[in-house]
Amino acid sequence: MPEGADGLETINVMDAVCKVFCVHTEPDMSLPWQRKRQYSSTSSGFVIALEGDRFGGKYLLTNAHSVENHSQARFGGGGGGETERRHVWPRMHGVGTAKDWNRCECCRHAASTEAPSPSGHPPRTQVKVKRRDDDSKFLAKVLAIGTECDIALLTVEDPEFWKDVEPVVLGPLPQLQDSVFVVGYPVGGDTISVTSGVVSRIEVTSYAHGATELLGVQIDAAINSGNSGGPVFNEAGECVGVAFQSYAGSEAENIGYVIPTPVIHHFLVDYQRNGTFTGFPALGIQWQRMESATLRHSHGMAPGQKGVLVREVLPLSEAAGVLQPGDVLMQFDQTQIANDGTVGFRSNERIAYSFLTSQKFTGDVASLRVLREGKELDLCIKLMRPDFLVPHHLFNKDPSYFVVAGLVFTNLTEPYLASEFGPDYLREAPVKLLDRLLYTHKDRPGQQVVMLNQVLACEATIGYEDISNSQVAKFNDVKVNSLQHLVELVQENREPFMRFNLESKEVLVLDASLAQACTEEMQVFHSIPHALSKDLREALGIPAMAAMAVLPVSPFRVQRLKEQNRLMPFQNTAGRRVQRIQARAAGRLDVQAVIPQLSGDATSQTPPDLPSYLFKERIVYLGMPLMPQVTELMLAELLYLQYESVTAPVFMYINSTGVAKGAGKLGYEAEAFAIYDTMCYIKPPVATIAIGNAFGEAAMLLAAGEPGRRAALPSASIMIRQPIQRFQQMQATDIDIYRTELRKTNAEVVRLLAKHTGHSEEQTASNIKRPRYMTPYEAVEYNLIDQVLEPNDEEFKQVVRAARGG
Repeated sequence: MPEGADGLETINVMDAVCKVFCVHTEPDMSLPWQRKRQYSSTSSGFVIALEGDRFGGKYLLTNAHSVENHSQARFGGGGGGETERRHVWPRMHGVGTAKDWNRCECCRHAASTEAPSPSGHPPRTQVKVKRRDDDSKFLAKVLAIGTECDIALLTVEDPEFWKDVEPVVLGPLPQLQDSVFVVGYPVGGDTISVTSGVVSRIEVTSYAHGATELLGVQIDAAINSGNSGGPVFNEAGECVGVAFQSYAGSEAENIGYVIPTPVIHHFLVDYQRNGTFTGFPALGIQWQRMESATLRHSHGMAPGQKGVLVREVLPLSEAAGVLQPGDVLMQFDQTQIANDGTVGFRSNERIAYSFLTSQKFTGDVASLRVLREGKELDLCIKLMRPDFLVPHHLFNKDPSYFVVAGLVFTNLTEPYLASEFGPDYLREAPVKLLDRLLYTHKDRPGQQVVMLNQVLACEATIGYEDISNSQVAKFNDVKVNSLQHLVELVQENREPFMRFNLESKEVLVLDASLAQACTEEMQVFHSIPHALSKDLREALGIPAMAAMAVLPVSPFRVQRLKEQNRLMPFQNTAGRRVQRIQARAAGRLDVQAVIPQLSGDATSQTPPDLPSYLFKERIVYLGMPLMPQVTELMLAELLYLQYESVTAPVFMYINSTGVAKGAGKLGYEAEAFAIYDTMCYIKPPVATIAIGNAFGEAAMLLAAGEPGRRAALPSASIMIRQPIQRFQQMQATDIDIYRTELRKTNAEVVRLLAKHTGHSEEQTASNIKRPRYMTPYEAVEYNLIDQVLEPNDEEFKQVVRAARGG
């Protein structure tokens, strides 16, 4: 423990620090009606006190990004080890990755076994809490999330959790060079960790998670993955902040950032006043420094006057009508603003004047002194939370979307840009979209940047399939103000065509009579539960069922469509296409689904590339006996998956009889050894699952999976044996050579099986003298695997129990 940190143990503040496990489910911005595959993170939290509430004033604080998009969260005081990613057969649906923040490196991410709810919305929050000094787990829940300040408030309703736990005391803002101690559960171990350092800087800093600038403390103590949300103590044992991000650049080391207590107090007071977090207000202006004497003189400033120039007033802010471009902002709440935009801060320190704004609450009134046309004016302004044209955050809400025919519309957000153009979207995204993000402000209430996200192929969208990520300008020559406005325009359309004009000057025209039928078909084909997102349905007063995917239509409706085709042979082509699509959406036509056929005979067709589909899910399938061609492919897949991610697990599904029967001379066991060595060499953990046969060398690979992640399906068959002997038609000298090699190979198989099953080598050698077959349940008892993956329905379990004689 660092020198001076032993005092923390003396006053028991470390017992209030918990470990946080959270499972995140991010929205899929490309397919906004669903969510990505879940991933998990570990971080830290601690107990604080609030006055006057039914929990005795005790709550838990952690970072907002630690529980962002939470679908399930757990707290623990220890354990967990390295980051985990589990994959349980057969729940394999959905893909996704962790969100990459430019500077926020304090969370560790991995995948989860929990599936999203059928509605696509996050399930009810579940949080489990286990204190450092306790082995019991308690359910907890998230009360409030402060996205801008990266703080989240949680609680536990079971009073048993709060017994004998003392909350930490929030201390004052530290001084430069004060000693501090970062406490939490970072990467590198399971138990609590303490690192020490000093306060090196205090200033308004950028909060990576909330895309805001608030007061921050820079320290030189190590803040690593897993420290997020952990307390930072001074030598007196007072909490002076919350660890939340570190500097990721290569040009500097040991730069960590702490959320100071003034920001924490602001969050807590906001929650106590409003029952939720209402945010940090803003002045609603763009300003520039007035360090140039010529600039000051041109605005009529006297030699002793100081301030900053108001260069733009946001049209929809409270500042509109109060401040004007060209005003010189001289004072904020009687505090003098310098020409460089700073104000006095403590003794002999200066800080950006936006610190004064951040100390206010939403709805507060601030007094200003401005210089306008040479005259000083005293003004008052109401401070409100900024409303950006392109939101920087979804605030744990699902994205809005609208599907018409195959056109998928949504509104532009910063998470959308990150999803479509990658973490480096500030370089990769189109300039026009970046201009909307960085420099354009709302000039009309409810205004949004409406995006055509993608075009799903259907009969109505032929020729438009390659258009994506384009801003929508007009619909039928009417300027589109928001996504809701676009929905209203489409619903009110009575023209035979629907014309969408994009900012890129491209034009998409749809047949209005065909669009509705194609929308229904797209909902069925792409499993889209609603053509409108929930927020749009609520805003427009549309019942949920009215926007749901088309349900199977009765055979009478399909028959009526057929009758219409027979009785009206001369109706327009679009009408017949509408009926054909509606009939397909009904799902009751006698049509057999087949793989699309290309030109040529059946032998020239390319079969569906199923291994590639599995490979995209990081699944390596051993479905043949071991031979050089199989090994070559599996080694390449394992090495490439490590290149793709060194933390995400690999899942090896096994249905193999081991070394190929009749493969030839002794030595094919080396194919299994090559796969085994590669499994051990690569950094990602390898989960193994027997889905059919796992015989001989295949059983050895099954046992070599990551401990805790070796499994089999109930009907799988597992067999261990010694290497096959093939000495036919050999000279005596060759037989002697091969016997020597056989003994070496047999000894290696024994050593590896003993290593992974926990049995002695003598017992293992005896067990494999003759083939030993096992059921999956016997394999669990033998410690060859860790679990049998059984379906959850009770009837199936009864059948399995009966088959096992139980």
